[in-house]
Amino acid sequence: MPVARPYNPEGLKVGVAMIGDLGKIGINARIVSYDWGTYLKRQREHNQDMDLFQLGWTGDNGDPDNFLAVLYDGMESDAVRTQWHNEAFHKLMDEGRTTTDQNKRAEIYKKAQQLMFDECPVIPIAHSIVVSPASKKVQNFKLHPTNSVRMKSVWLQ
Repeated sequence: MPVARPYNPEGLKVGVAMIGDLGKIGINARIVSYDWGTYLKRQREHNQDMDLFQLGWTGDNGDPDNFLAVLYDGMESDAVRTQWHNEAFHKLMDEGRTTTDQNKRAEIYKKAQQLMFDECPVIPIAHSIVVSPASKKVQNFKLHPTNSVRMKSVWLQ
């Protein structure tokens, strides 16, 4: 991955580690990097020479569908980069989107995560932790789930 991202600040180092681990099990791989726009375009087009790639996501709204469906439900859209085709997972994503009972939704998404665990369509390698320095002088500042900084209602005391 040619650019630093909050969830992967060192794409080249991660790539080198991945190649090392793959080599240990007899898979020869090489790092190929492109500028960010080309990288995303080639990966989106599912080029055969990009069958292993680094990519991540920062959820937009905190809803599980905005993470699980957007990243993993290849039956929903060609735009889903992983292109994992699993009928049971797809049905769970549809069910989760149309269920309003939050307890039922939680169970649906737990089942979906179990399917992902069982089939391993991706290999998660990192999860970023958001840290925000603070001062007692700053009033009404709240961390946002997407790491957006919103200052409209913030003041200094």
